[in-house]
Parts: sequence; C-alpha cells; structure tokens
Amino acid sequence: MDKILIVDDNLEFLDTLKEGLKNYSGQFEALFASGAKEAVIKLKREDISILVTDLKMPKIDGLALLAYMSSRYPHIPCIVMTGYGSPAIRKKIDAEDVFYYIEKPFDFNELAGVIIEGLDLRDELVSLKDISGISVIDFLQLIEMEKKTCLLQVHLNGNVKGHFYFNEGVLYDAAYDSFKGESAALEMLGWNKVKFQFKRLPKNGIRRQINTDLMSLILEAMRHMGEKIEDDSKTREEINDFSPEVCAEIENTISNALKA
Repeated sequence: MDKILIVDDNLEFLDTLKEGLKNYSGQFEALFASGAKEAVIKLKREDISILVTDLKMPKIDGLALLAYMSSRYPHIPCIVMTGYGSPAIRKKIDAEDVFYYIEKPFDFNELAGVIIEGLDLRDELVSLKDISGISVIDFLQLIEMEKKTCLLQVHLNGNVKGHFYFNEGVLYDAAYDSFKGESAALEMLGWNKVKFQFKRLPKNGIRRQINTDLMSLILEAMRHMGEKIEDDSKTREEINDFSPEVCAEIENTISNALKA
C-alpha cells in the first residue's frame, strides 16, 4: 500500500489529520513527522509515495525539505500546505512536475483527493519515465511567498549550476555562467529536472541587480519558452514537408554513396 508522509510542527494539527484520514486507510497509509529532521529519517526507512509538508517550521523549514527532496527523491510528488495563500502559487495537479499546493484550512476530503490524484499522476509519470521534480518557477514562487532571505543554488544536469539571491522574498540578483541579473534569471526560469541547495549567505550581502518583480520575469520566461517550442515545431514541419520526389532523390543519393 502507498505510504504518505505528512510533515508539520503543529502536533495538534497532526493528531486532527490522523483522525480525519482514517476513512482513507484502505487507499493509502498516512505516516506523520513533526519536523524536517524526523521526515528525513522516515524517508530513509520507509518507501514513501507522496510527501505532504508545511512550509513554516522551526530549525529546518519546509523549503529546505523541498530542496532536499529535489536532490534525493525527485520522483516523489510533494504537496505543500500553507496558511499564507497566494493566487500566483496556487496549482492544480500538473503533468509537468510533481509539485502541488493546498491552502490551510482545508477539508480532509480535499487533502485526500489531492493525495489520490498525486498517486495516479505519479503512476502515469513513472510509466512514461517523465519525472521532472519541482520546477524552478514553482520553487522561486514559494520563496517569494514565504518572504525568505536566501542564496539558492540550482543544479541542472549535475554539473551546470546557477544562483538566485532573495532578500525577504524579493529577487535581488541571479547569476549563471556569463549571464547576470535579469538575463540569468530568464535563462534559469526555464530549467526543469533540477536540484536545489541553499548556500551560506555572503557576509556583505548582495546588491540588488534585478528591479523587475518575479511574476513579470516568469511571464517573460514563459513567453520565451513558448517561442522556442513554436520554432522547434516549425523546424520539424519543414523537415517533414519534403515531397515524395525529394525523399526519393535523397534516398538515391545515399544509396549511390554507399555503393561508391
């Protein structure tokens, strides 16, 4: 049976969830952790199918736990619970990644419904071998929503990495290869299948180089991604648009070359 790990530092809330989710014991087994440290221990010991976590927790917050998940368990869908909702971050089940969002207070049936949808999607993605983890866009929106000050390192394909610097949830700067500021942010916002890691903040801080708000940058990055997809599609159409005569001529040329 699928095991769901629910993480929240509010013990009273966890007890309430235990009772409320008993009606779904035939569909999944709910495990509970009162903090990120306990969650990591259970992730190592148990075969977890979905992680459900609060964001605001002492010592190690939910964002750090999500960063850990992106590195160690990118195939596990993550559901974020928070009482600080924002229309910009609110998401439905999305086949593009494994990140979902639910705003407190919520009904037990609502949470169970999202969990069950997440399990179905996970099975579909595993069969397609298309697990992309939490996207850069989703993770940055969480940082903004939590008003977190941090230096976030993003790893793409193991060896490519870039950085985002946030000051109280505001994106101050970004760097990737020779790109700096907004140009770096726009490049990295299109990344998927990444790993996140929080780095130590520089002692002298980082001067603000980005003055455009995050949502505007996201919209611009999405426009760029849409244009790239359209260009790639046109290229494929041009390649597939050869007439039968042209195709036959190409085949004859290749055949003659092989015989020579």
